[in-house]
Amino acid sequence: TFGTPPIAQDLVKNSYPAVLKANGYRTGFVGKFGVGFQGGTDQAFDFFRPINRGPYFKKQPDGTLRHTTQLAGDAAIEFIQSSGDAPFMLSISFNATHAEDGDKVDHFPWPKVVDGMYRDGEIPPPRLSDPAIFASQPEFLRTSLNRERYFWRWDTAEKYDKNIRSYYRMLSGIDHVVGRVAAALEKAGLAENTIVIYTGDNGYYMGQRGFAGKWSHYEESLRVPLIIHDPRGDLKPQVRDEVVLNIDLASTFVAAAGIDLPEQYQGHELNALVAGRQLNSWRQDFFCEHLFHVPGRIPKWEGVRGQRWVYASYFEHDFEFLHDLQTDPDQLRNLAKDPQHQDRLQQMRKRNATLRESYGGEYSHELIPTRADLRAAKKPPTKKPPVAPLRKPSPPKESSQPNVILLISDDQSFTDYGFMAHPVIQTPHLDQLARESATFKRGYVPQALCRSSLATLITGLYPHQHRIVGNDPAPLGPGAQPGEYQVLRNKLIANIDKHATVPQLLSEQGYLSHQSGKWWEGHYSRGGFTHGMTHGDPARGGRHGDLGLKIGREGLAPVKEFIEEAQAKEKPFFVWYAPFLPHTPHTPPKRILDKYLDGQRSVQLAKYYAMCDWFDETCGELLSFVDQRGLRKDTVVIYVTDNGWIQRTPGMKLPTGWRTQYAPRSKQTANEGGTRTPIMVRWPDHVRPGIRSQLVSSIDIVPTILEICGSQRTSAMAGKNLVAVAQNTISGHKALFGESYAHDIIDLDDINKTLLYRWVIQGDYKLLLSYDGIVNRYKATHVDKAAGPQLYNLTTDPHELDNLVETNPEIAKRLTDVLYSHWDHR
Repeated sequence: TFGTPPIAQDLVKNSYPAVLKANGYRTGFVGKFGVGFQGGTDQAFDFFRPINRGPYFKKQPDGTLRHTTQLAGDAAIEFIQSSGDAPFMLSISFNATHAEDGDKVDHFPWPKVVDGMYRDGEIPPPRLSDPAIFASQPEFLRTSLNRERYFWRWDTAEKYDKNIRSYYRMLSGIDHVVGRVAAALEKAGLAENTIVIYTGDNGYYMGQRGFAGKWSHYEESLRVPLIIHDPRGDLKPQVRDEVVLNIDLASTFVAAAGIDLPEQYQGHELNALVAGRQLNSWRQDFFCEHLFHVPGRIPKWEGVRGQRWVYASYFEHDFEFLHDLQTDPDQLRNLAKDPQHQDRLQQMRKRNATLRESYGGEYSHELIPTRADLRAAKKPPTKKPPVAPLRKPSPPKESSQPNVILLISDDQSFTDYGFMAHPVIQTPHLDQLARESATFKRGYVPQALCRSSLATLITGLYPHQHRIVGNDPAPLGPGAQPGEYQVLRNKLIANIDKHATVPQLLSEQGYLSHQSGKWWEGHYSRGGFTHGMTHGDPARGGRHGDLGLKIGREGLAPVKEFIEEAQAKEKPFFVWYAPFLPHTPHTPPKRILDKYLDGQRSVQLAKYYAMCDWFDETCGELLSFVDQRGLRKDTVVIYVTDNGWIQRTPGMKLPTGWRTQYAPRSKQTANEGGTRTPIMVRWPDHVRPGIRSQLVSSIDIVPTILEICGSQRTSAMAGKNLVAVAQNTISGHKALFGESYAHDIIDLDDINKTLLYRWVIQGDYKLLLSYDGIVNRYKATHVDKAAGPQLYNLTTDPHELDNLVETNPEIAKRLTDVLYSHWDHR
């Protein structure tokens, strides 16, 4: 589609206009073209008059304006009148009824010839417009371009009424030109010997399901009219029920001319159906695919549309649809997860694979590059052996040892990225990483507190397993002996010695490893790193990173030097990049801050936005360095944040006594604003890029790194291999778990004394159970802690405002059982 290179010449020469032209036909094309031909259009068309819709009204030599629909009619009639006695084939491709893109006032400009039509009379609201139908869609459809365009065109009754009348006028404008062309054929004496075919390029959502546009598997998007008028012979008008496709048209044209069909044609010729014959066999289903490459806005999918059953796999999101058109013609029920339809689902999956293979196998973005891909290539494209398909990549060879870079943001909300649709914050480098990665939008950390979260990222264990559940031991207060508090700090740090860490396990495979940024557990070597920045000496201010906290804020030289050293030694490497960004102090460079100071936004918020931008800039610098060293294909990049952050602003309503720079329900809480994070995995040629909707957690990162690097996970690690999840060779988590503790640990031997929350997410629901562990700094800053269980439907209530415990006790009970079966601390 748009953005792809011109159609290859060996395909052009077998296109229906080229075949007909080679057999004595005069061929013409007028209107919307939208593609390119390698070698030019002359090899296919004698008469070529492309007309775009930018804008719909074109200024004419006499100064008047003429609509593109009428211009297409003018050109078509010119072609007919100039064809002489030669047989001809003419394609008229109208721009109408395509809407003007953008949030404009007049989406459907109509030609003047239909002024006044549809002005009167009541127009009913669109079918399937119940908000519950939209709410039932998966998140990637609810946030797609179809939804964005809905707000351009259909979201109010007034807007719908205005635009639907305009749409009808545009369609009547096409009808007017069809009449003009028919009259021209009649006048030329050609009407009785000219087959006329009318169809559309795709369906269109006019408010149905809360959408505007097309691109998906529903009938509103797939179905189009097909009318074939053949005046030859004594054919009676008829309506046929057979499934016919646009790929049948080329075969129909060529066969009607008495020419043998090229072998490459995949469609059936329709002339026998037009003649009214009853055929013994005809297709009962067909393969569908939508591969338009617009990451995050238009999801790719493939599937099968049968007479009764419809199957669709949105493979970038690991989401399937199964519809029974016999009992549910409006496709309101998705049966893909219905236990009673699992056999049917397996049949449709198998049929999908069979049809896909019959048409050449899985789509590969490397085999079918876009123009942008070709421009980015350093050398002209050459023939390459087939690469592994991107949907189900081959696993790495056992001998391969990829490098690994773990990017860790510090205090950043899951919403605060361009690729997560933040309207202000600019993160171009992480946006690019998201486009190149398997991007799990529903990632979580078990605890929204930096030290505990980082301990999970280095060990692959839950907080209750590694026991580093707070940032510090609780202050001892008056009467404490000198050095007594440091003894407690040392005891807390010693927990890291009890568990295998990523650097330790990778060192057994010959890896070098480097620590930079946040690190609480003493000297970097205690985590098993071979290289690092943090000394951890309390006498020199060691606590949570010391010298390591300079990374990013003062350049990237230590990390770059380490990568160069590892490369020189021909050693695989692991990089822990955990800069003190966008964490406070919010001191961004003025050049970045100025982008966000607009005179209306608070300075505090502008500084936070700028810090996110600054962090993104450092990630871009690091990844560019990897590319400069020629390491991209050999390096796995994983992204996560340690916990969320919602910036406190002057006008924000806060609980009495709130003293922190962040808002409630974010950092240090079990709410989405604290625990949710995007998780990305980029591994060229091994991980298919795309948005994923599976539930994943930071506990999955360590097992992922170990397994792809040829090391063995420990039995205590409960996480999943995210590469395997992304490739759909294993499923995501059926349930995710987390636990929240106070900032200060009052008893290092009994972590339950500072336990605040435990939570579980399963399906649409999230359950939070609260405990009595409020002490010290947490008690001072979280003064309005809610007591009692909380149950939220994250699909309908993503901000966790409507506690459903009292109205859904059975769900709360079920999730409580699930939570305690995971870990019973009582």
